[in-house]
Amino acid sequence: MCPAPHERIVFERAPDPVEPTPLWIHVALGVVAGGIILFALWFGYQKYQEYRVMRVLEAAANAFQGSMEQMSEQSRKAAIERRRALEAQNQARQQRLEESRLKMEQERIAREAQLDAKRDRAEYMKKLSDPKCQFWLDNLRSTGCAVTVFT
Repeated sequence: MCPAPHERIVFERAPDPVEPTPLWIHVALGVVAGGIILFALWFGYQKYQEYRVMRVLEAAANAFQGSMEQMSEQSRKAAIERRRALEAQNQARQQRLEESRLKMEQERIAREAQLDAKRDRAEYMKKLSDPKCQFWLDNLRSTGCAVTVFT
């Protein structure tokens, strides 16, 4: 069948092997993709904020730890200084006690020596007052020998 010359010839397209997808599917896919992109951006921003907060908290924790270590070091040094001061005080006190003990010992020895000297003098005087001693002393004086008697 051939067309008549006065009829229009209409060319028809061959049907597509795949049906075109409706517009609403394209819109839905765009909305989903946009939602995913927006969610990824929001999630990334939240993680960034969390990272910033964690960095601030970490910096604060490090500063606090440094402060605590510094306070610990200061208290340790203060304890060492107190211990040294106490040791110096104890040593000075011990030295004073030792000097006091030595002084008391010397005074005791001096008192004993003084008592011994008094006792010896008393014995000497007692012997001099003995009649036998007086006889010999008188004999020595009469012979001209000098005898000094300490009174």
